[in-house]
Amino acid sequence: MKIKVGFIILIVVFLVSLFGKSHSLTLKEISKIQPGLGTIMVEFGHRFTILYYGAKSLNWELAKYELDEMVEAQEVAIITRPEYKQQLEDFEHESFAKLYKAIKNKNFIEFKKQYTNTIKACNNCHVKNNHSFIRYKLPSTPPDFLKF
Repeated sequence: MKIKVGFIILIVVFLVSLFGKSHSLTLKEISKIQPGLGTIMVEFGHRFTILYYGAKSLNWELAKYELDEMVEAQEVAIITRPEYKQQLEDFEHESFAKLYKAIKNKNFIEFKKQYTNTIKACNNCHVKNNHSFIRYKLPSTPPDFLKF
Protein backbone atom coordinates (compact mmCIF):
# COMPACT_ATOMS: atom_id res chain seq x y z
CA MET A 1 0.00 0.00 0.00
CA LYS A 2 2.78 2.44 0.92
CA ILE A 3 4.44 1.97 -2.46
CA LYS A 4 1.21 2.53 -4.40
CA VAL A 5 0.21 5.59 -2.37
CA GLY A 6 3.79 6.86 -2.72
CA PHE A 7 3.55 6.39 -6.47
CA ILE A 8 0.30 8.37 -6.57
CA ILE A 9 1.91 11.16 -4.56
CA LEU A 10 4.91 11.13 -6.91
CA ILE A 11 2.60 11.57 -9.91
CA VAL A 12 0.84 14.48 -8.21
CA VAL A 13 4.16 16.16 -7.34
CA PHE A 14 5.34 15.68 -10.92
CA LEU A 15 2.16 17.18 -12.34
CA VAL A 16 2.29 20.12 -9.95
CA SER A 17 5.90 20.79 -10.97
CA LEU A 18 4.88 20.47 -14.62
CA PHE A 19 2.19 23.11 -14.24
CA GLY A 20 4.38 25.34 -12.10
CA LYS A 21 3.16 27.77 -9.52
CA SER A 22 0.58 29.26 -11.83
CA HIS A 23 -1.72 26.24 -11.55
CA SER A 24 -2.72 24.20 -8.55
CA LEU A 25 -4.43 20.90 -9.15
CA THR A 26 -7.85 20.52 -7.66
CA LEU A 27 -8.89 17.33 -5.94
CA LYS A 28 -11.18 16.64 -8.90
CA GLU A 29 -8.25 17.00 -11.34
CA ILE A 30 -6.12 14.70 -9.21
CA SER A 31 -8.89 12.10 -9.09
CA LYS A 32 -9.16 12.14 -12.88
CA ILE A 33 -5.53 11.03 -13.30
CA GLN A 34 -5.89 8.08 -10.92
CA PRO A 35 -6.53 4.61 -12.28
CA GLY A 36 -10.21 3.82 -12.55
CA LEU A 37 -11.77 0.84 -10.85
CA GLY A 38 -11.71 -1.06 -14.15
CA THR A 39 -7.92 -0.69 -14.34
CA ILE A 40 -7.52 -1.87 -10.77
CA MET A 41 -9.86 -4.81 -11.43
CA VAL A 42 -7.59 -6.03 -14.24
CA GLU A 43 -4.81 -6.41 -11.67
CA PHE A 44 -7.31 -7.88 -9.25
CA GLY A 45 -8.44 -10.57 -11.70
CA HIS A 46 -4.87 -11.41 -12.66
CA ARG A 47 -3.86 -11.86 -9.03
CA PHE A 48 -7.06 -13.78 -8.28
CA THR A 49 -6.09 -16.36 -10.90
CA ILE A 50 -2.54 -16.70 -9.54
CA LEU A 51 -4.00 -16.98 -6.03
CA TYR A 52 -5.99 -20.04 -7.06
CA TYR A 53 -3.17 -21.83 -8.81
CA GLY A 54 -0.78 -21.01 -6.00
CA ALA A 55 -3.13 -22.64 -3.50
CA LYS A 56 -3.84 -25.56 -5.81
CA SER A 57 -0.12 -26.30 -6.03
CA LEU A 58 0.06 -25.92 -2.22
CA ASN A 59 2.28 -22.87 -2.57
CA TRP A 60 0.58 -21.19 0.35
CA GLU A 61 3.16 -18.42 0.52
CA LEU A 62 2.33 -17.39 -3.05
CA ALA A 63 -1.40 -17.64 -2.37
CA LYS A 64 -1.11 -15.40 0.68
CA TYR A 65 1.09 -12.94 -1.21
CA GLU A 66 -1.44 -12.62 -4.03
CA LEU A 67 -4.32 -12.15 -1.58
CA ASP A 68 -2.30 -9.50 0.28
CA GLU A 69 -1.69 -7.71 -3.02
CA MET A 70 -5.40 -7.86 -3.84
CA VAL A 71 -6.14 -6.19 -0.50
CA GLU A 72 -3.63 -3.45 -1.39
CA ALA A 73 -5.27 -2.97 -4.79
CA GLN A 74 -8.62 -2.61 -3.02
CA GLU A 75 -7.13 -0.03 -0.67
CA VAL A 76 -6.03 2.03 -3.66
CA ALA A 77 -9.53 1.69 -5.12
CA ILE A 78 -11.08 2.83 -1.85
CA ILE A 79 -8.91 5.95 -1.88
CA THR A 80 -9.32 6.79 -5.55
CA ARG A 81 -12.95 5.70 -5.91
CA PRO A 82 -14.52 6.33 -2.49
CA GLU A 83 -18.03 5.76 -3.82
CA TYR A 84 -17.22 2.02 -3.78
CA LYS A 85 -15.68 2.04 -0.30
CA GLN A 86 -18.44 0.19 1.55
CA GLN A 87 -18.84 -2.47 -1.12
CA LEU A 88 -15.10 -3.09 -1.28
CA GLU A 89 -14.73 -3.24 2.50
CA ASP A 90 -17.70 -5.61 2.80
CA PHE A 91 -16.20 -7.81 0.10
CA GLU A 92 -12.87 -7.89 1.91
CA HIS A 93 -14.43 -8.76 5.27
CA GLU A 94 -16.82 -11.36 3.88
CA SER A 95 -14.81 -13.07 1.14
CA PHE A 96 -11.15 -12.40 1.80
CA ALA A 97 -11.33 -13.32 5.47
CA LYS A 98 -12.50 -16.82 4.54
CA LEU A 99 -9.78 -17.18 1.92
CA TYR A 100 -7.16 -16.06 4.44
CA LYS A 101 -8.40 -18.65 6.92
CA ALA A 102 -8.17 -21.47 4.36
CA ILE A 103 -4.67 -20.32 3.39
CA LYS A 104 -3.58 -20.13 7.03
CA ASN A 105 -4.91 -23.66 7.60
CA LYS A 106 -3.35 -24.88 4.33
CA ASN A 107 -6.65 -26.49 3.45
CA PHE A 108 -7.19 -26.62 -0.30
CA ILE A 109 -10.65 -28.19 -0.07
CA GLU A 110 -11.88 -25.27 2.08
CA PHE A 111 -9.93 -22.82 -0.06
CA LYS A 112 -11.60 -24.08 -3.25
CA LYS A 113 -15.05 -23.76 -1.64
CA GLN A 114 -14.33 -20.19 -0.51
CA TYR A 115 -12.75 -19.32 -3.86
CA THR A 116 -15.93 -20.44 -5.64
CA ASN A 117 -18.01 -18.35 -3.22
CA THR A 118 -15.72 -15.38 -3.87
CA ILE A 119 -16.24 -15.72 -7.63
CA LYS A 120 -20.00 -15.60 -7.03
CA ALA A 121 -19.55 -12.51 -4.83
CA CYS A 122 -17.41 -10.82 -7.51
CA ASN A 123 -19.93 -11.49 -10.23
CA ASN A 124 -22.84 -10.37 -7.99
CA CYS A 125 -20.96 -7.13 -7.33
CA HIS A 126 -20.59 -6.61 -11.08
CA VAL A 127 -24.34 -7.04 -11.50
CA LYS A 128 -25.03 -4.64 -8.62
CA ASN A 129 -22.84 -2.01 -10.31
CA ASN A 130 -24.42 -2.35 -13.76
CA HIS A 131 -21.55 -4.41 -15.15
CA SER A 132 -23.36 -7.73 -15.46
CA PHE A 133 -21.48 -8.29 -18.72
CA ILE A 134 -18.29 -8.85 -16.66
CA ARG A 135 -18.26 -12.40 -15.32
CA TYR A 136 -15.03 -13.77 -13.89
CA LYS A 137 -14.19 -17.32 -14.92
CA LEU A 138 -11.15 -19.15 -13.63
CA PRO A 139 -8.90 -20.00 -16.58
CA SER A 140 -8.58 -23.75 -17.10
CA THR A 141 -4.80 -23.58 -16.98
CA PRO A 142 -2.42 -21.60 -14.77
CA PRO A 143 -0.43 -18.71 -16.22
CA ASP A 144 2.68 -20.11 -17.90
CA PHE A 145 4.97 -17.32 -16.75
CA LEU A 146 5.11 -18.60 -13.15
CA LYS A 147 6.34 -21.87 -11.77
CA PHE A 148 3.73 -23.21 -9.40
